[in-house]
Amino acid sequence: MREYASRPEVQCVLHAHPCASTLMATLGIEIEPLDLDYAALTNQMPVLDDGAVSISPPARGDAVAGALSTIGAVLLKNHGVVVAGAGMAEVCVTALKIEKWPKLCFAVPRSPSCR
Repeated sequence: MREYASRPEVQCVLHAHPCASTLMATLGIEIEPLDLDYAALTNQMPVLDDGAVSISPPARGDAVAGALSTIGAVLLKNHGVVVAGAGMAEVCVTALKIEKWPKLCFAVPRSPSCR
């Protein structure tokens, strides 16, 4: 709810528990610019270490909203992902892009950060 109040252009917020990107955040693996999808996320994906607990306290909501202001997405270490955007399609596509990178990384560990 904090994100809706702080950014009027946001009409949709997604919170999910995807396996690969959650593991990526837990292991401290950063997204690399493998193609155009990832170039926009490289060195910009915030990771919040919330201790894998609920975001219900207002202070945690403020921390997530602040992290989302960077690129509209944040990985929650040991927990999941939150993505905010103008609509459901944008939010879902962003979440899928975030999950796709670590799946590729773990399937074909050629990148130094994937080892």
